[in-house]
Amino acid sequence: MVMFNRVIAALQLDNRRLVKTERQKKPKYVGDPLNTIKLLNEKFVDEILVLDISKNGIEPDFEILRTMSRQCFAPMSYGGKILNIEMAENLVQYGYERLSFQSAIFDNPALMKQVSSHFGAQSVIACLDIKKDWLGRQKVLSRKGGKVQSYSLDAAIAQLKMIEFGELIVCDANRDGTFEGPNLDLLNFLSQHFDVPLIYSGGIFSEAHIQEVFEHGVGAVAISSMVVFRGSRDGILISYPNIRGWQ
Repeated sequence: MVMFNRVIAALQLDNRRLVKTERQKKPKYVGDPLNTIKLLNEKFVDEILVLDISKNGIEPDFEILRTMSRQCFAPMSYGGKILNIEMAENLVQYGYERLSFQSAIFDNPALMKQVSSHFGAQSVIACLDIKKDWLGRQKVLSRKGGKVQSYSLDAAIAQLKMIEFGELIVCDANRDGTFEGPNLDLLNFLSQHFDVPLIYSGGIFSEAHIQEVFEHGVGAVAISSMVVFRGSRDGILISYPNIRGWQ
């Protein structure tokens, strides 16, 4: 049962720079990560999710991640380039309470199981990036080493049934950075297959959009464009909605 609603500020980290993508392409520089953390502290955010989307390097930039965590007052989660339990342990020691996995769902489910066993299932977030192909079929994307693979949504659901995790991010990649609003059909479909709390991401750009997701029984919304843009992709302004008390 959902006990309270959370609005998560999702920050895309690309080589120590914050960027924002559109349909998970065309990353645009939006600011310095440490300055952004400072501004979000002042806005009393519920939670921050840092997603490393940089293509170079084979492991997380632990130095910048450690500094970001030390300066952040809110709970933090992290996803990207976690290759082994030692990396996971470092991130937890730095203060990242939960770790998000995407490519590992297919490429290294044993790691997710190991992290879940070591730190508890509540520390593991599974992330499904879902995008329609040219035939209109829903495909789950897996990014590793700059390469993108796709799997059927049914295969991803079956795979996740074998892994213990605490929450599931449902990301509509077609709506990423588009301001088009949430894909409620996709959200409703996946809510029928999982008992864990869902986090929705994709197309959110107003308090009305957030309200729509909450009204569908989802306990958390991850916002990105709404955090860094004002009105359009041309104006950059670090912001956070004032929606406390929503149930």
